[in-house]
Amino acid sequence: MPATLLLRPFGWDTLAVRIFEFTSEGEWQRAALPAVTLVLAGLGPVIWLAPPLGRDPREHLSPCPTPS
Repeated sequence: MPATLLLRPFGWDTLAVRIFEFTSEGEWQRAALPAVTLVLAGLGPVIWLAPPLGRDPREHLSPCPTPS
């Protein structure tokens, strides 16, 4: 986390920095909503990019043409 604090834009707090500041000060209740927001924001791309479970990954491949 210290690299994130050093490399952030000057005068700009990201959601991760805000969560870090709240938790380092022991303000767990104030950090809860930003933390849940960050998890939900990251969950969308994971669901979209993850292959569906229970399917055969070879199902989507087209068969290779056999030489005649």
